[in-house]
Amino acid sequence: MNRTLTISDYRQVDTSKLSDITVVYCRLSQDDGLDGDSNSIINQKKILLDVVTRENLSNPILFVDDGFSGTNFDRPAISEALRLVENRQVSNFIVKDLSRLGRSYIKVGQLTEITFPSFDVRFIALNDGVDSNKPNETNSIFLPIKSLMDEMYAADTSKKIRAVVQAKAKAGERVTTNPPYG
Repeated sequence: MNRTLTISDYRQVDTSKLSDITVVYCRLSQDDGLDGDSNSIINQKKILLDVVTRENLSNPILFVDDGFSGTNFDRPAISEALRLVENRQVSNFIVKDLSRLGRSYIKVGQLTEITFPSFDVRFIALNDGVDSNKPNETNSIFLPIKSLMDEMYAADTSKKIRAVVQAKAKAGERVTTNPPYG
């Protein structure tokens, strides 16, 4: 029998009485302009739903922050997912890779090393080979380094973008898409 997994968006589910939730979390910094979910979000969903099916994880709920930077944890979907973790309603938390969770070394470390273990949440970062139910020495060393590299990547990208904008402004080129009014 070929079973099709259905998954609901967190905004469409009354989570107040649910337990044993599997958080399926997707994030993309820049919206690609498509109506609805971006291509990257659609691909992240497909990859993560395969894991939910393969691992037979219970109560999957989709949490998506499309168009939000990973350097800031003030994102609607991650905030709601972490609220459920703190309410002890979550048993699994799945992301495509660590950078989808966030690009803040301190915050990602706090979640993976303190919050998730404290609330007995299994954490899976699929492409990074991280599964807290299958701990190994490599991951305990690799996780903080990978997280730090993700943060440095975000800072480096930001610096490069600022330099390009400053160079364009200095050359008298347009640096905004809309002219300022006022």
